[in-house]
Amino acid sequence: MKNFTETFVTALTNRNAVAPSKDIALALNNASRFTKALDGLFTKKAFHAVADKLIKRVEIANKAQNANDFIAVKVLVKIVSTSVAIAQKNTSTLDPYSKVIIQNLIALQKVNNKTALVSLSKEITYTEEDQQQALKARYTCSAGTASTQASSTRMMLEALDICEVQKGKKGDVISFKENDRARSLIALFADVEGIDESEAEEENEEANAAE
Repeated sequence: MKNFTETFVTALTNRNAVAPSKDIALALNNASRFTKALDGLFTKKAFHAVADKLIKRVEIANKAQNANDFIAVKVLVKIVSTSVAIAQKNTSTLDPYSKVIIQNLIALQKVNNKTALVSLSKEITYTEEDQQQALKARYTCSAGTASTQASSTRMMLEALDICEVQKGKKGDVISFKENDRARSLIALFADVEGIDESEAEEENEEANAAE
């Protein structure tokens, strides 16, 4: 899609006029900052269909208008940062919560709600069945923050058509799709090590302060 960022920013601006949000403002700022990277990514064949659908979804300001296509504002921020990461082939713009979940998704192939929560918060109780022992990366935040962040990351991966989400009795399960978008994201983590928990705690304090 040509001039993706221009169209994306216009959609975000229109939505912000209807329902102002600091998260939309952040998404707007980041999109404007990384125009070249975003335009480069969404002109690629693998992201053409995603770009067109994404613009239409971004414009939906009220969930009551279309609950199925509505994208929450925190998800919009992650869509921008993850797209930039893929475009630049660098994980530095990814939020730490998504980074941990993606690392574990690569290691485990599938991640359910409980596993995602356990990877983000020590406050979440787990059993061996929750695959805690197989987690590649851990983070340290409150249970409430873990729930919000895990949900928004899951929706971001689905919106970019990188992962599919299957509903289950024990919660949603996400797994990578067999497409170039998923492979592009996975490639970013080829040489990335698991996050040290002490380092995560320091990052967590900064992230919580910004919320």
